[in-house]
Amino acid sequence: MRLSAKVAAIEFDGDVVRVAVVKTGRRLPTVLELHEARAVYDEPEERFEALATAAREAAKAVKARTGAYVLSTTSLYAVVRAITIPFRGQRKVAAAVAFELEPYLAFPIEDLIVDYTTVREIEGKTEVLAVGMRREPLEEQLAVLDAAGIDVQGIGIDAAGLTQLWVETQKSLKGLNAVLHVRETGSVLAILSGPNLAFFRHMSLTAHQLRENPAAAARDVQNSVRAFLARWEGEDTLAGLTVSGAGLAEHERNLFGGGVPGYERLMERARRQALVRMLWQAQEYGANAVWNVRLETSTIQGKREGQSGGVEVLAYGTAMKVRGQ
Repeated sequence: MRLSAKVAAIEFDGDVVRVAVVKTGRRLPTVLELHEARAVYDEPEERFEALATAAREAAKAVKARTGAYVLSTTSLYAVVRAITIPFRGQRKVAAAVAFELEPYLAFPIEDLIVDYTTVREIEGKTEVLAVGMRREPLEEQLAVLDAAGIDVQGIGIDAAGLTQLWVETQKSLKGLNAVLHVRETGSVLAILSGPNLAFFRHMSLTAHQLRENPAAAARDVQNSVRAFLARWEGEDTLAGLTVSGAGLAEHERNLFGGGVPGYERLMERARRQALVRMLWQAQEYGANAVWNVRLETSTIQGKREGQSGGVEVLAYGTAMKVRGQ
């Protein structure tokens, strides 16, 4: 059952504030109104009040009666990590996400507002996509809207919203699929497992850069896809990669391709080899079991422009000697 409502989505794009009134209830939402206002100021310390004035003007231009205001924030401020939680259960998983995400951060986790989405449950484990939004820019935007007299009832991230719109246009999704959302100021690469968002990444690739050099853009996107596939635990291959928001010729779209079967087989072999080497090393220390095994990958960039580089795989865990084994 789909509930019909009119929602005003607010977006900050530099010094521009946009408000889009969207009607929900059908398979795809309908944009009823779109307004924007620019913050005008002379000194940096005047920017906050100028943004509040711009937000007030954009909201005042809305004619429809809206049920809620939602802040749409950019994935540029997001820290994204695919994490495997070694157990199942919504409460336990929710409590563990921040703990599991923290070791990958180069700054205190208190600097982030952390949320997650479940990708899949498999073999007693839960694979989640952990998302940490940088607290400072998000709180600044909320403060601007509060100063403008706008009561925000929810916060969304552009990667999730754009991807969900794309999902609704597909008849059925199986396996892994990727979609590149191209915008004038940047792009978002999203990868789905079935209908669930498994990964996303903000890219500095603009619509102009894509039109000027689609081959270079395709190379950057494919490198990001390969890095994801190196971390993905499963036999799924990438079914396809769709480019949305940009008008490309057929031969330009073909540059982005889809799955890379040979590469995927190579990465699967590298993962197996990393696990075997880990077990050998554990045996050298006298252990007969390894607990909490993890697989990590890192991308090795090419030294010269145009080189795709490579990906290395690291397997690690806690070696133990179990009695009676």
